[in-house]
Order: sequence, then structure tokens, then C-alpha cells
Amino acid sequence: MNRKELIGTVIVGMALTTVVGTGAACNGGSGTGGTTGTTTTGTTATSTHATTGATTTTGTATTGATTTSTGGGTQLTVKNYLSWCNVSVNGGTASSAAVQTVTVPSGTVNLTATPLTTPAPGFQLYAHTWHHTSGDTGPGEAGTVTGMTSAATVMFPGTKCVWVCCPNAGTVTAAAPEGDCPMPGMDLCP
Repeated sequence: MNRKELIGTVIVGMALTTVVGTGAACNGGSGTGGTTGTTTTGTTATSTHATTGATTTTGTATTGATTTSTGGGTQLTVKNYLSWCNVSVNGGTASSAAVQTVTVPSGTVNLTATPLTTPAPGFQLYAHTWHHTSGDTGPGEAGTVTGMTSAATVMFPGTKCVWVCCPNAGTVTAAAPEGDCPMPGMDLCP
């Protein structure tokens, strides 16, 4: 049986992701394939994702990038501007990762964002926290705000990328309605 080994390195934001796998070559051979990836920031591993056959094991990063697979579906990319929010995708563990790529089923996907509280004075929600979500009519949406958490939805199939920003506390003013988040017209999703 002829086998190939695949090794790749991807830099996402400030995170380094290495993917290593072994699978059958394209000569009709059979065998088991797999991929293993580790997201690291500096030299500290923050997330591990391994898939072999039908078994999936995932971990959640708090910085860098996270890839989570929960079965069949479409991948949704959630970009967290400068990692200023803790973001949960479809009830998953909240993460301040700069990018989360999550496999989600068709239908409504629930998103939540809570601004980080450190470093002081912390961060805040504002009128344009979410972008490319179901309630975004162009400039972004606040989502449904309860306390310090904003909830929004996205429909699948459809949107493949959304982004969120929780600006520094006190930076949103009448003169600067976006605070220190990207200005209207700047889109973080391709």
C-alpha cells in the first residue's frame, strides 16, 4: 500500500497551526486517514483537534484559532476583532480566539458574545457588535443584549463568515460611534 504523509503549517492571526496526517495515496489504495492539528500561541499549545475515521476529539482555545467539528454540516468562520470578546458558537464553550471555524448543521446557528473585562477598564457591547448575522442590515447589529451578553443568529445554508467586535470601554461616543472597532465599510469577512 502506497501512503503519503501530509504536513502543513498555517498562520491564522497570531496563531500557528500545524496539521499532520497520513492517508492513502491516490492510487486506489486503502487505509485509514487522519489529521491532527495543534493551535499554539508562542510555545503554549491551546487547542488540539484530532480526527481519525469517525471519531472526533476537540479542544477549545482561548487565543489564536480554534477549529471544531461536530459532525456533518457547513463550516462557519467567526472572527473576533482583536480577541476582545468571549464568543460561543451554537452553544459551544466561549472562546476569545481571534478566529473560530466551526462545523454547524443547516438551520439557525446561535451566537453569543461577552466583552472581556481585562485588561482594565475592559471592553463593552455596542450598537454594531455583530456583522453578517441575520439582524445585520448593513452597519452591524447589537444583537439581543441581556446584561453583558449579546446574542445573534445566522442561518445555514447561507452565511459562511461573521465577525464581532467588543470595543474598549469608553471609546464609543457620538463623535466615534464605532469606538475603536473597524469603521463602516471595513469588512473582516472575505
